[in-house]
Amino acid sequence: PSLPAKKRPKKNYVELRHPNGSVVHVVGVDSLSEDREICRVVKAAVPESVLLELCDERVLFTWELLEQGKQKNNRWFRPLPCLNFSSFKSDARLRSPRFWLFGGLELESAAALLDTTVGGTQARTAAEANTIGAQTYPVDRRELVTLQRLFIACLETVPSLVRQGELFSAWTSLSELVDEVLEPARIAIALNKAKDMSDISKLQNRCRGGLDNFFGQKNTDHTGNQTLIKAVRTVVLDERDQIFAHKYWECASQLGTGGIAVAVVSKHHLPGIQSNWSKTEPNTIKSLLASRDAPAVITATAPFFLAAGLGFGAISILPKLPRRIFFYTALTAPFVGIGFLTQRKTFLYDNLRSFQLSRTSEKC
Repeated sequence: PSLPAKKRPKKNYVELRHPNGSVVHVVGVDSLSEDREICRVVKAAVPESVLLELCDERVLFTWELLEQGKQKNNRWFRPLPCLNFSSFKSDARLRSPRFWLFGGLELESAAALLDTTVGGTQARTAAEANTIGAQTYPVDRRELVTLQRLFIACLETVPSLVRQGELFSAWTSLSELVDEVLEPARIAIALNKAKDMSDISKLQNRCRGGLDNFFGQKNTDHTGNQTLIKAVRTVVLDERDQIFAHKYWECASQLGTGGIAVAVVSKHHLPGIQSNWSKTEPNTIKSLLASRDAPAVITATAPFFLAAGLGFGAISILPKLPRRIFFYTALTAPFVGIGFLTQRKTFLYDNLRSFQLSRTSEKC
């Protein structure tokens, strides 16, 4: 059954129908934001199943948010704890390599600027599903698999970018797109430290615009930029569009005649899910859910290992003193890098925690 017109979201909503008569109501939400339309759709549809943009690795974070988080102004908050042994035991985020090494802390700062926390939308949906007795299911690809595929896809673009002479400009453009999302949060944290939050609404709009630009970026000025950004979009968006469409189709098939499901996903996936509905192949999806195979990894990384080998070979013919200087530099550089990264992350963590506490107290 379709939702009544008054209960349907005015935008970012798709109704997917299966030949067996079941329906999946797909609600698109802003990334790193919470949308109250979700609760209205779940209450109106009364689904048997609720499908979340989560993978098995992220489920624990969401359940911890439900158990330990707080709601202010109908939004989920979970300020970062003080860094100590007990907090590492109680907070799965702090035990996650992604949080420290792959942008998790930076994404948390962007979510804090938007008055929520990472996973807030999924927590809200799961809580609403629980009130009506619906089952919740994570349907996203494992996060580590996505990161591995993204890393390999970016490496595969390097040879063509070098040939075009656009390696630097392509990586700079991608970095600028990421900064459009994260820079407003960095500014907001700095303003909070200076006790000046007068421009917070402008920074929130900049952050939302940066997210839309990152996921919606299709045309750039240079061929190299198109090559790299297309590789990123393929892994982050296009592949997952197919996965979501397939998982939704499987769910609808299992529900049977008259079955109802609600799916919550980032709004940028809606067009791809719609175009892939009923068209996915199980073998293709199986390959997309897995890490890239060994030949692809070897092909992508071989040029870098070859270059490193040639570099060390060239160093071996140097006189003894320059060789020794290089050896000690190479030996100490990792420790210097780790120390710098640790100091930077700790500084961001402490300032972000202060920012979160100031924002939650404002909402009380």
